[in-house]
Amino acid sequence: MPRPIATINPLVGDASFVACHGRLPKPADDQTERIATHLAFAERLLRAVKVAPSQHAARAELLAELRAYIAARRFPLPEATCGRLPAFVDREGTRCAVAALVDHAAGPRASERIDARYHDAFAADIDDDALAVLAAEAGLTRGELALIQPTYHYMPPPPPIVYEVDATAEAAADSSPGDHPAAGLLGLGARWEGRHNEWIGDPIVAIDGRLGADSSGRVPYSAEARIGDEALWFAGTLTGICNPCSAHRTGILAGVRVDADGSRVGQAWTIPVDAYWYVPYPSNHGYHLGAVGGVAVRFAGADRGLGWNAGVDLAITRLVDGPASGFSPHDWHVELGANHIADLTFIAITVGTSSPGRYDRDGEDWAR
Repeated sequence: MPRPIATINPLVGDASFVACHGRLPKPADDQTERIATHLAFAERLLRAVKVAPSQHAARAELLAELRAYIAARRFPLPEATCGRLPAFVDREGTRCAVAALVDHAAGPRASERIDARYHDAFAADIDDDALAVLAAEAGLTRGELALIQPTYHYMPPPPPIVYEVDATAEAAADSSPGDHPAAGLLGLGARWEGRHNEWIGDPIVAIDGRLGADSSGRVPYSAEARIGDEALWFAGTLTGICNPCSAHRTGILAGVRVDADGSRVGQAWTIPVDAYWYVPYPSNHGYHLGAVGGVAVRFAGADRGLGWNAGVDLAITRLVDGPASGFSPHDWHVELGANHIADLTFIAITVGTSSPGRYDRDGEDWAR
């Protein structure tokens, strides 16, 4: 059984990261970026190697395939229970870099055959005719394949229940002085996210509440319970352009909410329906720009029109060093939005933090 290692590659360690960033990698560094950096480093070294003229064309074709693989950024999911290990083909069928080259030269069946016997083995320990074909036709030796092959870092899954703490400052537009012009609120939320389902995505149960004070001495508050669903998808796969292949995160939740704000906004029960769509920006660097919004339909309590909210939210994941585990603050967000309730429209800014998993569910979810 292969023994886990601490670096991304057994031959050159983390030399690729040091060459690119001038320092050793930290646990919080983006794993997708580390893998892509190593593969690009290996490609540059391999392009400088001289081979027999009869191998030039095949080698150039395989290195072009490697470059396309790097650009796509679809790397295997981590599976080791500790340290770092290779994964020839992951549970979703995603190929490692060496498997992608085998696919190109010898076909998918060859990769599947190797994976069945050497799933998490290092290239130097793989004994298969397909690797001999790469060496004979393209001059890609076992040592060069070992140079290419990265390892994948074990990412402990976040707890199924995560929290979020927010602070909001808001001001009502088109209101006269003393007529509910501003308010400050603190919010606390918890959500449970179930195991991923191939057909419906990730089921969610969320409970949230807010309490504050306004400049007229009233006490705004709200409490809600919602259920919903979240999905991760790759826009590039829909268009055939996957360079890099970044994950979009969309979700929708609905439930029951009660809120009030003294005499100005009487207590009412509503059915909120909220949705969001986050896109990594810039791609794969821990920043995720989201469009958020929804409506609230009253069904009991004070009479009021249709409520709505809309905003732009910037989420920053892995802002602090450390793995995505535990309940320490890990993800942060800043939202600028508008919220319409009764006959008031508020312009609000919200700043918050959450435990791992609120915006970065699987550690590798945003960029695979």
